[in-house]
Amino acid sequence: MKIKVSKLILFTTIEDNIDVNIYPNEELSEERFKQIVKDIKVAMKNKNLTDVGLFKKLDASNVGFISHADFNKNLDDVLKLAPSIKDQLFNRLDNRKLGMIDMDTFMKLFKEFTNQETIVKNNWEVENLILDQLKKYIRDNKNLTDNELFMGMDFDYDGNISLEDFKRFVLEKLKIAESELNKFKLERVLQQISLTKDTNLTMFDIKE
Repeated sequence: MKIKVSKLILFTTIEDNIDVNIYPNEELSEERFKQIVKDIKVAMKNKNLTDVGLFKKLDASNVGFISHADFNKNLDDVLKLAPSIKDQLFNRLDNRKLGMIDMDTFMKLFKEFTNQETIVKNNWEVENLILDQLKKYIRDNKNLTDNELFMGMDFDYDGNISLEDFKRFVLEKLKIAESELNKFKLERVLQQISLTKDTNLTMFDIKE
C-alpha cells in the first residue's frame, strides 16, 4: 500500500545548533489554491470561524505565526486534506519562504474569498452525484469481490486507482458526462473515499 506522508524532518546540527525544517517544496497552482481556500471557507462557516479565528487556531503555540508542524496538525480540525496537499498549501501561504506564516500574509491571501462567493461557487452537486452513482454501481454489482471491483477501476494495473483511472471509471461505468467533470471535483470525491484523504485509492479504501 502506498501512502503519501508529509516529509517533515526536524534536526539539529552539532556545529551551529540550528533547527531546520525540510518538507516538499511543491506549490499549488493558483486555481487549485483558490479551490482549497474555498473549501476551507465553507468548513470555517460551519464552525463559526473568522479568518482571524482560523489563524489563532492554527497558531496553537500562540507565538504570532504558524509553524509547519502546527499547520499540519491543526488544519485537520477544520478540514482534512492529504498530507501532500497540506504541504503544498503551507508552501503557498509561506510566500516569504521563512518556514512559517505570519498573520499579515495569511490575512492578505485569504481576504479575497468571501463566504458568499464560496457558497455560490463551491456546491457539491456533481461530487454527490458521483458518490451516489458509485454506491449504486456497487449495489448493482454486489456479486463482484473487493478485488474484482478494485481491478475494474485500476485501468493501468499499477495497484492504485489514480485520478486518471477514476475519471475513466466515472465516464465509462457511471456514465457521467465529461462536461460535468474537472480535476478538482474528482480529487474531492477521491478524498472522500480515501482513508488517508489522498487522491489515490488503494485496496484498503475499497474494502472500507
